Amino acid sequence: LNAEAAILGKHPFVYKCSAKNAVTLRTNKWSTIHISDDAIIAPRRFNLEQLALRTLRRKLRAVHKSNLIVKMDAPHPWPDLQQIDVEWQNTHGTARGGTMGRFEIGYLSHHFIARAEHDGRLCAFVTFQVGASEWSLDVMRHSAAAPSGTMHALVHAAIKAAQMSGVPRLSLASTPACPDPNIRFFRWAARRAVLKAGGTGLRQF
Repeated sequence: LNAEAAILGKHPFVYKCSAKNAVTLRTNKWSTIHISDDAIIAPRRFNLEQLALRTLRRKLRAVHKSNLIVKMDAPHPWPDLQQIDVEWQNTHGTARGGTMGRFEIGYLSHHFIARAEHDGRLCAFVTFQVGASEWSLDVMRHSAAAPSGTMHALVHAAIKAAQMSGVPRLSLASTPACPDPNIRFFRWAARRAVLKAGGTGLRQF
């Protein structure tokens, strides 16, 4: 990786490596920094009635009162899903892949998809990569018409679906972490990163 980066005139960078790889990198004089936390849920043990989830319960109760309908059945309305993606990118910027999933029908057709309808119209959807031992959150999109709490409701529906399917692990991907809580700048930067990345909702789970 060092040699390839030197040829291209770029800096080598490893994202989300294992602890073992981090040790190897440090041995080879690389710097390591804690920039994100994996949000892992065990669906079989997930219990919405936990005291720590009271804020999440309020969100879900509020969106339930808005008459939001969550659907997970196929076939999925691909043109409508694509329109939601277009609307989302118009307001949030281009989805560049990497840590932000991109919309492509052939790719997403192998995903678990939960979609939300409000007043008879599609307003949001989430997708999860599906594996035998783990589901992993990938694409999240919503329109301006989505009621507050819609994405929480979709993620909660996916957790329940994984629970019903006997999936042992569900990943909500990564949320920004604080590299060093003892340093004021890092605390400030971490809070800004969580807000900008939309990580506050995922951390509630």
